[in-house]
Amino acid sequence: MLRFWLNNKGLIGICVGILVLIFVIGISNSLWFLRGFWGSEEGVTEFGYHNTQVLSSFFAGEKAPIVDAADQQLGFGHNEFYSLVYVQDGAQEYITGIPRVSKQFVAASILQSTGWTPHRVGWIILGNRERKDEGEVRSYGITKALKAFTKATLVKRLPMSPVLVVRTQAGERPIAFHTTYSKGTMHVVASNDSFEFVGGTAIQRKGEESTEKGLFVALPSYMLSLINQEFLLTLESSIAQSLHFEKTTPSLLTSIPFGKGIYLGMQHEDIAIGTEEAGDAFTTKISERMNAEQGNRHPSKKAFSLPDRTIGYEYVPGAANVRFNASESSASTCLPSEGYDEKLFLCGTQEAAILASREDTGKQLLTFMEAMKGNWGGYIPGEYPITLRGDDKRLDAWIQVSK
Repeated sequence: MLRFWLNNKGLIGICVGILVLIFVIGISNSLWFLRGFWGSEEGVTEFGYHNTQVLSSFFAGEKAPIVDAADQQLGFGHNEFYSLVYVQDGAQEYITGIPRVSKQFVAASILQSTGWTPHRVGWIILGNRERKDEGEVRSYGITKALKAFTKATLVKRLPMSPVLVVRTQAGERPIAFHTTYSKGTMHVVASNDSFEFVGGTAIQRKGEESTEKGLFVALPSYMLSLINQEFLLTLESSIAQSLHFEKTTPSLLTSIPFGKGIYLGMQHEDIAIGTEEAGDAFTTKISERMNAEQGNRHPSKKAFSLPDRTIGYEYVPGAANVRFNASESSASTCLPSEGYDEKLFLCGTQEAAILASREDTGKQLLTFMEAMKGNWGGYIPGEYPITLRGDDKRLDAWIQVSK
């Protein structure tokens, strides 16, 4: 065998050349490599993706506006490129991408027609576009790209080829995340406490998908600042309706103190919401909101004088005295409401407080809170079931995208 290879140096050269080409293509297709062309200086907003069937399916239907927003930001359709990275800072926008084979020879004209100044490095095309008439334009270079790829994969131990990368400084807290795909599951790794990608590995333990049938999740309250406000209002309304608030829509999620945990449990039509709050603070807030609801359900007629000295009448919220009865079972962790049209339950310990539409759901959420012990995680069922696990520095999410 050795003599065969020694006598066929040309074949050896071809094999080595093929291996080098595969290696180069693999590196150049990495989002870390494509992003690195424009240097390490952070942008205000950055995103990158591989235009795969998995992502296309995931961002279809109700999620399509996200893709439309990206296309609007770029100025051209995302389907023109197989891989693309976008960086926006105060004065300039930058992109690096690998056009589809059919678009290789027209990619530069596509960029020019939408205001970009195109550049080419082999099969990779780059572009910059001025946002404001200020600041210097970043220079690009393949050495920068190689350094960025090496730092990401060897130093930070990030996956070589994520399918989606996003980071932004928008909002009170910046957020960064990257997504990989394997065997029908998207693994999202998010960093919420800094503007840096996080590496390492996280193992999803078996049996975590659904210890209870339903949704049970624990998240830090500052995550609310990262959620679309329209979606947040819809979520608040849904939670209020599940807790039988008909006349009012209390802000139960956003009233949780900043820095505290948000705990949510849902089973069928039953719901429980909780936080890490000791003492009577949570009870007082909930009682105020339930009293407001009860008063609006049963208004009282109030007389007042009109300018012509006649008497007019108006309806105002009636008197209400909603409370939670601790006398029925002093040993119970859940107290039933009194003075309210429906029965709600206040569950808790010295380190937790929960409002639940059913006692069993409240107790299950309480057990879940105790099991989390300050970590974040849980399970969200649906078309794409999500398993969460993490802490203040890192949050891992496994999204099942294929049956």
